[in-house]
Amino acid sequence: VIKMNYKLKIERKDSVEWMFIISSIMAVIAPSTIWGYTGIMLFLSLIALKVMINRKYAYSVYFLFEAAFIVYAVFQYLYIGVLSSQYHFVYIKTMTITLVFNIGLFLFIQLYGYVKAILDYCVGISIGFLVLIVLCTKSIFRGGLAAVEYQHFYIFKIGGVTSVYLGWIAAIGFILVYFLYLEEKNTFRFILSLFLAITVILTGRRKILLFLAVAVIGGKYFRDAQMSAAKKIRWIFVTILTVLIGYYCLTKIPVLYNFIGKRLIDAVQYIFDDSITITDSSLRTRATLLTRAEKLWRKNKVWGQGFGSFILLNKDIGYYSHNNYWELLVGNGIVGLVLYYIKYIYLLFVCFKKNRKHTNWRYKYLFVMVAVFMVLEYWQITFMYRHLTVFLIVVLGILMQKENSKK
Repeated sequence: VIKMNYKLKIERKDSVEWMFIISSIMAVIAPSTIWGYTGIMLFLSLIALKVMINRKYAYSVYFLFEAAFIVYAVFQYLYIGVLSSQYHFVYIKTMTITLVFNIGLFLFIQLYGYVKAILDYCVGISIGFLVLIVLCTKSIFRGGLAAVEYQHFYIFKIGGVTSVYLGWIAAIGFILVYFLYLEEKNTFRFILSLFLAITVILTGRRKILLFLAVAVIGGKYFRDAQMSAAKKIRWIFVTILTVLIGYYCLTKIPVLYNFIGKRLIDAVQYIFDDSITITDSSLRTRATLLTRAEKLWRKNKVWGQGFGSFILLNKDIGYYSHNNYWELLVGNGIVGLVLYYIKYIYLLFVCFKKNRKHTNWRYKYLFVMVAVFMVLEYWQITFMYRHLTVFLIVVLGILMQKENSKK
């Protein structure tokens, strides 16, 4: 039986919170435009002012790991040599902006608490999604919700976002607000979770649906780990039944089958049956990209050839590798890959350590979701997208706050 608190509390927000919500809206509808960057700069300026006034700040070794990766990229440029100085410089600039944004977001979480931070973020991206759903409804049936071109309100440059990007943002928002819902079941958190889950489905992204499924099943399991044997059996039965119903709907309802069902089936067959001929164009392209990435990596295994090397050496295809690991290996070598993923290992270690000390379902949930995020990066590039690594910073913020302190 699901019991929820049906009281919706409307709290006053200060200028920092409002600016964070606005920047979250921009992250969805116009992330790489003057409006998107302006939103981020105003948010960072206000949070810096807030820190100076309150004289209260926090820090984490996590950001030293992020900085180390950027320093290594500069070292590549100065002493090793890169394939394209222009590409490499652009990526260094992007990573530096991401580091500054991440520090600002971390300070925001420490000042306002992770509950407010997550809710403000999810409210912001939900408003952004509503705008895109209204303006770009037709895109849903053309490969998933997106606004790749500036087709609407050109003067304001709203758009320029792919369905994959939107799917990741919606999934990250869902995972975070679902975490809050598991902590305290109330109507508002439930509505936000439901809306963001529906948005993920509208984007039609296979791997991101897996992210959602793990979050729902894993979160519920860890939250109620102490349930009786009878309840566990019921939970297993309901989970299996839900999966079967979902499978039936995706394979038997023509609209759902054409939209995402067929692509899911192709992906499962591709993973578990090596002998099958790949018919899905996306999977076929990815298989080709991975083969090429491995060959290119061998040219400089240790140090790499610089950011953007993969796409520059594959002009006939015109794609990046669609794989965070291989993109980093080709561009930054083994050294760069290790430096980049130290921060993930750090988060997993802190989750593990805190769970041993406090034995709390929250740390198990966060551990699993960070691990799954790492696995899914085998099919998705994330290091260049600051709005995708928001998930990691919120996890860090939760881990850094004192036990039982939410604000």
